[in-house]
Amino acid sequence: MRTRATCISIVLKVITASLLIPRSAPATALASRGGGAQHQYLGDGRYRAVIPVLSGTYDQRPYIDTYVDSVAPKSSYCTNATLAVGYFSDEFGTHRQRTLIGFHLSSIPANAEVTSARLYLYLFAAWGQSSVTIYARRITSGWNCPLYWDNLPSTAGYTSQSVTTKPGWRTWNVTSVVRSYWLGRNFGVSPNYGLELRGPESSSLTDHSRHFRSLNASSNKPHLVVEYVIPTPTRTVTRTPTRTR
Repeated sequence: MRTRATCISIVLKVITASLLIPRSAPATALASRGGGAQHQYLGDGRYRAVIPVLSGTYDQRPYIDTYVDSVAPKSSYCTNATLAVGYFSDEFGTHRQRTLIGFHLSSIPANAEVTSARLYLYLFAAWGQSSVTIYARRITSGWNCPLYWDNLPSTAGYTSQSVTTKPGWRTWNVTSVVRSYWLGRNFGVSPNYGLELRGPESSSLTDHSRHFRSLNASSNKPHLVVEYVIPTPTRTVTRTPTRTR
């Protein structure tokens, strides 16, 4: 679901170069040849080349998110307003709760250079361990809603973040996974299968529960923020301002 537009801004990089040109050239001439650099004569045989460089910010809510619970292997939570991550036992058994989330990224050009990417989730309820490590694992096979514990996709280790019980936004640095696996691809297009979030699942000493807002919540929905630039072609300085490609 697209609810925020991908923003693209123009950043001007100014490169000053000394060129051998006639001193009779107009002192303030600004020449633009096609879509390349603009050249402004500064006097004393010097031109300033102003080269436009595209940069952008992608700030989007997920296309899909849900969680699963090992105690309810036939239940799907795709329409729930909560994303749960937890490990604890009660009268129903031992709960292992994992969150899965995916984003469409085809709006970012495939040749973009990603400088930063961060996943944001809003924690609104928690109990158990005062601080617990929540692992963000790269999903390596396809999945969709409805999703059940019995048909979870495969994952690979990626990154982690300590999450306390205090409500508020939590963030994971996902720059390398966006750069290497998701860039220019919508969710479900290999290898963009999203992320799985889980905590430790091996001991009662790590009992924990963390509840985050989901795509279906009325506010504080998850979102992914990606900063990127579009590389410009290498330009060659010539004796006079010429068209650059």
